[in-house]
Amino acid sequence: MYVFTFSKIEGTLEVFSDVSVSSPDNISRFLLAQLHITSIVRKHSRKDVERALKELPEGLAGTYDQILQRINDQGEEDAGLASEVLSWLTYARRPLTASMLQHALAIRPQDNDFDEDALIHEEILLDVCAGLVVIDPQSTVIHFVHYTTQEYFLKTRKVVFPTSPLNIITTCLTFLLFEETTKADMLSLYTYVADNWGHYARESPETDVLVDKIVAFVQDERRLRQCVQQMSGPHSISTSSALMSSLHFAAKFDLAMTMRRLLTQDSSRINAQDDEGRTPLYHAAAAEDGCVVKLLLERSDVDIDLPSYFHGPPLHSAIESGHLEVVKTLVGRGASVESKDAQGQRPIHKAIKLGHSDILKTLLEKNSDVTATTHSGHTPLELAMPLDSKIRQKTSTGIWRGREVSAPMTEYTPCLRILLDSYSIDDINKGGMLFEAVKDGRPDIVEHFLTRGASPAIKSTTFNQRIPLHWAAEKGFDQIIELLLRHSSDLTAQDTRGCTPLHYASSAGRERATILLAAAMQDLELKSKNGLTACQNAKLQGYEAIAEALLAAGAKDLPLPNMFELHASDIEIRHKHNLVDRNRGAGTQSRMLGGNTISGDEYKRYSERLISAARLGDIEGVLLCLSKGVDVGERDPEHSKTALHWAAENGHRDIALLLLDWDSNLSHQDQYGETALHYAAENGYADIVDAFLKRGPDLNLRDDRGRTPLRCARDNYHLEVVRMLLDQWDGTKEEAEEKDTQGKSLAHWTAEVGLTDVLKKLNSLQLDISAFAPDQRKWTPLQYALMQSNSSVASMLTQLSIEETV
Repeated sequence: MYVFTFSKIEGTLEVFSDVSVSSPDNISRFLLAQLHITSIVRKHSRKDVERALKELPEGLAGTYDQILQRINDQGEEDAGLASEVLSWLTYARRPLTASMLQHALAIRPQDNDFDEDALIHEEILLDVCAGLVVIDPQSTVIHFVHYTTQEYFLKTRKVVFPTSPLNIITTCLTFLLFEETTKADMLSLYTYVADNWGHYARESPETDVLVDKIVAFVQDERRLRQCVQQMSGPHSISTSSALMSSLHFAAKFDLAMTMRRLLTQDSSRINAQDDEGRTPLYHAAAAEDGCVVKLLLERSDVDIDLPSYFHGPPLHSAIESGHLEVVKTLVGRGASVESKDAQGQRPIHKAIKLGHSDILKTLLEKNSDVTATTHSGHTPLELAMPLDSKIRQKTSTGIWRGREVSAPMTEYTPCLRILLDSYSIDDINKGGMLFEAVKDGRPDIVEHFLTRGASPAIKSTTFNQRIPLHWAAEKGFDQIIELLLRHSSDLTAQDTRGCTPLHYASSAGRERATILLAAAMQDLELKSKNGLTACQNAKLQGYEAIAEALLAAGAKDLPLPNMFELHASDIEIRHKHNLVDRNRGAGTQSRMLGGNTISGDEYKRYSERLISAARLGDIEGVLLCLSKGVDVGERDPEHSKTALHWAAENGHRDIALLLLDWDSNLSHQDQYGETALHYAAENGYADIVDAFLKRGPDLNLRDDRGRTPLRCARDNYHLEVVRMLLDQWDGTKEEAEEKDTQGKSLAHWTAEVGLTDVLKKLNSLQLDISAFAPDQRKWTPLQYALMQSNSSVASMLTQLSIEETV
């Protein structure tokens, strides 16, 4: 090359030497100058340079167009090599090292194994790309010279490299069909190809030659399994795909021609389930175009509603992927809109949680049940309400659902608007929708329902036969109380414990709510089943101001019994203790800490911060509050959760351990009867569960729905947590015989995870025969043991003669 210096180039450099490089615009200008200079210095004569200067394009896009043209004007061989390099980098799904790219470029479709003599030197790869590609000297990653270069090719790749996906997938499949020793020598490239070959296949047109290669690979069980074992990280197809067949892979990547070819050869496994119970149709439903879905639904032997073990049937897969057209195709062919996953979620729940309003409309057109509940009791409305803008703002700054929040209809999310418009008066009343709106502190939605004729007398089947006014009174939702009173809500309604709304308001310290209710109520002497009036409740909890307000409203000044005892249930005892805890620090007493005085107001402020810090994972905040003398057993006023509850629910292990070191009580139950262990088990936080188990918690404590921590983990399919809890389980016959949502008893679980000592306990309990019956998968405990190749468990099951009774 002929290199020379002249004033125009020097002038260009002088202009840019005075410009700050701190902004993206200035960086782009430097890059533009660099690319122009690189282009010019490659010219062979002064005349060529002067012509090039006159023809310099404006902007990076024009410059890239010109460089690409210059690349294409090279000899055919150099231009072809540059096109391969640039296309691989354009379509790369993660960074490639120079060595990986060199080996990939050396593979040709006709190859049966790798030829070292086909490797191309890295300097040649850079040279043919005219300065658009560089190699990082430390990581050896080969990449574009600038992010704008990558953006340019990403925008133009379908025009510039129209055949690249086909070429790349052909290379990938050729490589996958090589001998394993060869792939072991190129492990980085093998891992990349194993992770991504299917994605390249999805982007490529299915030619007959390509289908031949795909079929040859997916039907080669040895090579396919080795490929699956080599997958890694977030780019892998699945971390556990041992039971995925060739049909599953064709469906997952929406390869219609490949699927048709495979079905022509053998259709017997069209409904085969992989290790998570997913059928080919389930995998196909996650593909946006839905080509394989349409192909499979043409057949009469496809089970459209066969559920996976955890996530539900194919319709759920389409909803989770957000593919409206696939959803329409499935429901149009008869897919059930009331199908459930392992947590009892139906399609309508998932559409709302993910904000897919168009899918929600489609489901409602098929008469999806707008009042359906999940296994944990969540209705579609309960899921939709926290998602509008006002609630998001509230929940990001305060304790969850702490106070009433109103929002105009224009600020509702589309899903919430659609859902509210869909309710009939029967849906509102029978489904308890008014109760849901009250529970979430939504006076706007409460008023919407009441105006439409909702009955304020509907009782909750979940929360002790309360009516909406009970909940509003306990939470201190004053606007909602006023709305309910205007619509003639029953002030004397008593729940299963005999408590009126006034009892709840007085026990929870809701002064304003108490005054509202007392002013409208004629009989202030109604007693709950424990024999206490609302005024006595207030005295018991230490709310003197509320007791005085009730006396002023006409209540009798009855003394508390000398030896007060609750008889109704252990839940009532728990609530008594919780409410006493809530009042800690609320008075004007001072706390002494190392000679320093902390006032009652300060104590209250720090106790609230302790709860908030534990919820948000702020360990420094937790330490600060504890150092100020805040009792580790303080509870939030809305749900009666301690800091340990919040840390366990949100997975903050370090905070949970810190709180345990400060003697936080694992037996404390919140308003719903759940302990910190319940929350950790329910959410699958195995590290927290492990820490709790070392402290010897009571594993038999049940929440208000009758669930132990073990049942919480089982219902949510947290296998590791189930194993941990079973290691220490010494439960009852009743708990052992309980079936989960998949029809599994503890016998199925223990056989699946291989705990022989628990099986011995089960046998000693003399369980009912139904505990060993086949579950929804039609598998018995023995079949689970055999599936896991656990000969010792299978032998024990046989010796114990458990299976003979089935």
